Amino acid sequence: MEERALQIAKSLLEVGRCDDAIKQCVLFLSSQPESIQGRACLIRAHLEKDEYDKAEQAAMALIKLAPEEPFAYYLRSLACRELKRFNSALEMAETAARIDPENANYLQQLAAMQLQQGMIKKAKLTAQALLKVAPGSEQAHELMASISLELEDFKQAEIHYREVLRLNPNSINTLNNLAIALAAQKKLKQAIELLFNALKQTPNDETLRYNTFSMIKSELDKSSLKGNRKQRFEELPSAIQMFYRDYKSRTNILERYSNYLMIIGWIVVLGLASLILGFY
Repeated sequence: MEERALQIAKSLLEVGRCDDAIKQCVLFLSSQPESIQGRACLIRAHLEKDEYDKAEQAAMALIKLAPEEPFAYYLRSLACRELKRFNSALEMAETAARIDPENANYLQQLAAMQLQQGMIKKAKLTAQALLKVAPGSEQAHELMASISLELEDFKQAEIHYREVLRLNPNSINTLNNLAIALAAQKKLKQAIELLFNALKQTPNDETLRYNTFSMIKSELDKSSLKGNRKQRFEELPSAIQMFYRDYKSRTNILERYSNYLMIIGWIVVLGLASLILGFY
């Protein structure tokens, strides 16, 4: 009966019924309080339900029960990350990876926390280890691409973002990041074509529309310095010209001139502050 409760809890968790899964875990643990699987299931249910404090407390209890179990440290790291206790999240991830250095999930979490904490070189070493363990992992290539961007190794970032797109062709976020890596290598034409081709597939994605417009504008602004903005614009494919004109005509004046308006706003604020200080 107890084992059945745990199986039911796992099945409920798979279909997102977290409340019911928690009830079944509690029922199971009432008769088998030292079950590692039961406690792990309970932690996962709390994580799925965004109950991160409860998840951390349950993970700490599991660590106390089974200090040799790397999964417990990994789960606590996930909870601490969501609670923005990044030092603890990093420490737990380090412990999990130290106990089981060939587990892809533990390495991925460790690399992500190292990157978040600005430990770029260590994050790169961890991500390289992750790629050896899981060479076909989308997340591993995503991490390596992000790390490469931080290190301003834009060519490597491009390589890994392209691999992510091979594994997940529909990732708009990756397309945007790949465009950034291309633009940083002065491959603005490729970046524009990449974003515009993606935009044709998902024309209502506002982030993609804005980034495509920004890339075109950046290319034209660069040409302006050389005195050939008009010529460069006319060299763009007609479809891209039409998109640029249309987006520009639809853009709110506050968006188009936001930088200038922000500067004017600060001048007004500083002027008022000076008048108030002078008054007193």
